[in-house]
Amino acid sequence: MPAERMEIIFETADRFPGQIAFDVSFRNARYIDHANAGTAERMKISADIEKTAEREGYEFIHGRKGVDGEMMPIQRFISAYPHAAADPRPIVDAFRDQGYHVAVRGGYMNGEILTLDQLCSMSRQDHDRATREEAAYAAGRAAERAGRDAAAVLRLKTAALAEEASLTAQFGSQADRNAFREYQSRIRERETGLEMPEDEQRAAFAA
Repeated sequence: MPAERMEIIFETADRFPGQIAFDVSFRNARYIDHANAGTAERMKISADIEKTAEREGYEFIHGRKGVDGEMMPIQRFISAYPHAAADPRPIVDAFRDQGYHVAVRGGYMNGEILTLDQLCSMSRQDHDRATREEAAYAAGRAAERAGRDAAAVLRLKTAALAEEASLTAQFGSQADRNAFREYQSRIRERETGLEMPEDEQRAAFAA
């Protein structure tokens, strides 16, 4: 279940480059509140964060214990590979692609990790421009993702229509088409290790 909001906090390049932390809220409550209450949502968000961060080259280094005594991988990760620290955008993209509404704080600025001095020396105009560019980038990726999803749905619908047209040409009645589909389903089950009894095979062929 996607979070209403996820903040990824990046340390600056001169402090702890490659170190990140998370602040998540969903259903109008922060992650920590769900964690303390032991809700099922806590497990889902925790697993998403840990697995996604590790996949993008980060290692869990620090957290806090929940009410069940288990460590909650929600607070601190550090890049395990140089490319993760040098290019922070993939981990932001990874969470956005899962449906999270991601905001970034700390040293991250439009796909780069800056030093504290660089951040402090930015003018308001530069900061606003970088923020707009990041928003435009995120919107562009979201549009591309929506386009891919729509194309995938269209391909499935087209394939289904083509199959229906083929069956209509082969079989005269809906009952015959349904019987053939049932036979195909049983064949697929057998191929995956679920053997069809011989009497059912004979009945399927007889149909």
